[in-house]
Amino acid sequence: MRLILKFVFLGILIQGSFFDKVAGHTLDYTIDRFKDTCKCNYSCWPAIKDSINGLSEQQIFSFLKTLGHDCDNNAEFSEYSSEILFKIMEFNLARFVVVIEKHQTEIEFSQILKTIENPINDGIDLEKISKLVNRIKTDSNVKNRLTESLKTAINKQK
Repeated sequence: MRLILKFVFLGILIQGSFFDKVAGHTLDYTIDRFKDTCKCNYSCWPAIKDSINGLSEQQIFSFLKTLGHDCDNNAEFSEYSSEILFKIMEFNLARFVVVIEKHQTEIEFSQILKTIENPINDGIDLEKISKLVNRIKTDSNVKNRLTESLKTAINKQK
């Protein structure tokens, strides 16, 4: 069943929609409808932790779309997604920044920054991630906002 869901999700991402016949009616499942079921749902990104070192832009984008202010009251999701967010930043930072730059209007970037400013796990090496962000060769607004959020998080740990 889990494998089937992975293929369905992949099909949605690739094609934008798919059709199903149920009792003679054609049902159109669009990404917008699927998106609603993936918000605050870590089962929508099961392979991310296993392949954290080589994530595609699409995988990072799919992960970021699950994050949002609606998830604030979901402690289990918030903890797990925070852990994955910082791992993505540590191992895929350049691609992470590119995805945010491309899709900033489609994700809740301010919520992502809030998560960065308030890491749940004290074991995250914020200094290391901050240095990685500073090495990115761009002067984009995304880089600047990430830098500021990391500074805030580092100051809170002191």
